[in-house]
Amino acid sequence: MSTFILNTTYDLLRSRIEDLKKDINENSSNISTAAAFGDITDNAEYQSAKQQQEMLFTRLSHLEQYLYSTIINEKNIKVEKVAFGTLVTVFDKEQNKEVEYNILGPAELELFEDLQIVTYGSPIGQLLIGKKIGDTIVSNLNNSTRTLTVLNIQKAFSKN
Repeated sequence: MSTFILNTTYDLLRSRIEDLKKDINENSSNISTAAAFGDITDNAEYQSAKQQQEMLFTRLSHLEQYLYSTIINEKNIKVEKVAFGTLVTVFDKEQNKEVEYNILGPAELELFEDLQIVTYGSPIGQLLIGKKIGDTIVSNLNNSTRTLTVLNIQKAFSKN
């Protein structure tokens, strides 16, 4: 399955990657400075900077994989059915309350930590995709049954 990403997310992703590249340059300078202190085997500053370098490169590599995602323009998202890029409001019968889920991808899940996100590839996301207002789904995940009725569908981020 191809990975999808909203164009807004893509722009934010590129910005985060540029920031990481700046951090990597700064880190390289820190490594050079720490190496100048002498024996690197007992040099805590050098070891710390090298660990930081590894974390930065790992994060960069991880984020760069999303650059190859299929970009979806928010303007083209339809709200007749639950789909990638929608915000769905459901009534959770077992919890007796309304719950909102942004149906998005793994990149949005990582970059927008303050949003209630269900990825389109997750079990609950897969059950919701294609549903219309009034449709009810029953999920049997994690040894619990949840009955969700779709109350509203709008574009993701429309509340921000």
